[in-house]
Amino acid sequence: MLKFLGHRIGDPRIIRLIARLLKGGILEDGLVQASEEGTPQGSILSPLLSNVYLHYVLDLWFSHRVRPQCQGEAYYS
Repeated sequence: MLKFLGHRIGDPRIIRLIARLLKGGILEDGLVQASEEGTPQGSILSPLLSNVYLHYVLDLWFSHRVRPQCQGEAYYS
């Protein structure tokens, strides 16, 4: 995910901030537990990263794999 962001974001401080938010962990029963993967749900970062991921996975897949195989115009919504 950080490599995806690195293609578009040139400021290493922003990438470092996002990496820290991803490693932040969660608070359960008064104890902080470090997270190894994923983004904490409810975090301000969650919708941002999901949109970035969908861009790279869905949009680019459609434009590079599906659209060339179609005759005429192809869109998805």
